[in-house]
Amino acid sequence: MDLHLAKAVRYYLQQKEKVEHAAASSRQRLLALQIPVNNGWYPFDIEDSATFYKVVASVNEELVSVYDGAARFSLGRWTLGKHGANGWAPLSSCFYAYQSADQAALAKFPKNSKHRASPKVIIEVTASGKAYFNPETNMWALPRVRTVRIVPYTIPTVSDAGSSDGPTEQPSPGRTPSMANLDAKATPWVP
Repeated sequence: MDLHLAKAVRYYLQQKEKVEHAAASSRQRLLALQIPVNNGWYPFDIEDSATFYKVVASVNEELVSVYDGAARFSLGRWTLGKHGANGWAPLSSCFYAYQSADQAALAKFPKNSKHRASPKVIIEVTASGKAYFNPETNMWALPRVRTVRIVPYTIPTVSDAGSSDGPTEQPSPGRTPSMANLDAKATPWVP
């Protein structure tokens, strides 16, 4: 009888170990989904409302996304990304912004951006909650923003701003982003 009991205990411990291993593996996969790491983008949880600056296009008296023209920005209103309202939104549905207007003024857009040639303005936005930060470009990806004001700033034209294959880029390390670096061809946006 003791032999059968010992076999049963051994079998039980083996099954318990398999279940615990499967549960730990499953937990790791769930945690990875909750806090994603995407190609140099690191997740942050912004506890207090923070201020950012974003370049948008002025089209038919509306402020819209330069890249796809789908997102609309109105003073005092929240603009939400397409996906991921309650969790970590995918980068493709985030709004890209910077911590200073100088950095935002130097933003570059992909060649296929819908409103790349349209007049552009910089808006000041606030954001809180889940976000991503890319330390190489000093760019933030924010799933929801509230437009606070339009910033009076000179935005370079398409030929001055250049283009890129990614959403936006920072200037090279030796270049200081400031108004002094903008060419004389730059045109101010007048409301």
